[in-house]
Amino acid sequence: MNNRRTSNLIRSTVALGTALGFTAIVIGFAAVVRACPMCADALSDPSQAAAFGRLSRGFGISIAALIGMPFLLVGVIAWRIVRGIRAESSKTASGR
Repeated sequence: MNNRRTSNLIRSTVALGTALGFTAIVIGFAAVVRACPMCADALSDPSQAAAFGRLSRGFGISIAALIGMPFLLVGVIAWRIVRGIRAESSKTASGR
C-alpha cells in the first residue's frame, strides 16, 4: 500500500513538473510569437496603441487565445485519457 502511494506521488510530481515546464516554455515564447504584421505593429508601437485603444487590446487578446487554445485542447484530452485509465485500473485492482 505504501509503495502505491509513493508511486502515485512520483507520477503526480512528474506530471506537475512537466506541465509547469511546458507552461514556462509557452510563456517564454509568447513575447516572440506574433499573429500577423499588422497586429505586431499595432501592439508594439505605443503611439498606435494609444490611437487604437481598445482595438489593439483586442488584437492582444485574440493572439493570446489563438496561441493558448491548442494547449488547452491537448491538456483537456490528456486529462480525460488519464482519468479514464485511472478509473479502469481502480476497477481492475478492486476485482470488479
